[in-house]
Amino acid sequence: MASLAVWQAVATMIARLRTAPLLRDAFARKILALAMASVGLSFVLGCAAGGLWQQLALGSHQISVTLTCGLLYGGLGLLLALLYEAIFLSKERELDVKIVDQLDRERVQAEITALKAELDPHFIFNALTTVSHLTGEAPETARAFTQKLAQVYKYFLINKDRELISLHDELRFIEDYFYLLQIRYDNGVRLHLQLPSTTETVMIVPCSLQLLVENAIKHNRFSEREPLNICVKVIDSNVVVQNELRRHSFAVESTHIGLPHLRQHYRLLCNLDIVVQETEHHYSVTLPLIKQQNL
Repeated sequence: MASLAVWQAVATMIARLRTAPLLRDAFARKILALAMASVGLSFVLGCAAGGLWQQLALGSHQISVTLTCGLLYGGLGLLLALLYEAIFLSKERELDVKIVDQLDRERVQAEITALKAELDPHFIFNALTTVSHLTGEAPETARAFTQKLAQVYKYFLINKDRELISLHDELRFIEDYFYLLQIRYDNGVRLHLQLPSTTETVMIVPCSLQLLVENAIKHNRFSEREPLNICVKVIDSNVVVQNELRRHSFAVESTHIGLPHLRQHYRLLCNLDIVVQETEHHYSVTLPLIKQQNL
């Protein structure tokens, strides 16, 4: 009971002292003040308890016994104060880490949302230009192109705010997207899929494959006679997007934020990283696949 009373008294005092203006920002001064106050309060309580016990049990009073009780209680108060402060600082640090993580998530999500808002009009502009060109020369192809364009943009709208989507759905989307690219670039790009039979149970960040395919097309030269080959394959627990490396001889306009945002998205979402590799003839990006039971 005595220990509980000392703990309650120390905890109440520390909670009040911690908000004092002089101790709010000075860590060393705060610890020293809390320790001294805890020892002083516990010493007084110990002396009072020792004196009361002597009067009730012995009918006499010795100052040495009273001081001994006070010192014992003072030591106990110091230990309890340090324990209380350690628990408080641990909880405070845990809360700070959660707040920082949440702020990082919100910042990255805002940047990704801004990126998507920037990409969507650019994609639609290029697609409508292609439709306009095809309408006069190949009406049937223009009709098929428009239908695929509607499917692609529907995917954008439905999944742009989701954190993850099945690899199966992402691959269906990339096939529709690649159909548009083949018409636009006159079969100057080719897609090769090397995938397992089951892709519904693993997840991926929405539109991540589209971003990598778009980067491959943006930064490499190709033609119908020398098409750019892009391969999407699953290796172990990763999906790899690899393309032939034929960089343009001129500088390509780029925001340089798509791939860094994708890397940050994976780090915040599942604490995994993407791997970028470049050789003399190939460029590849490896994305981790996330199993549904791990979510």
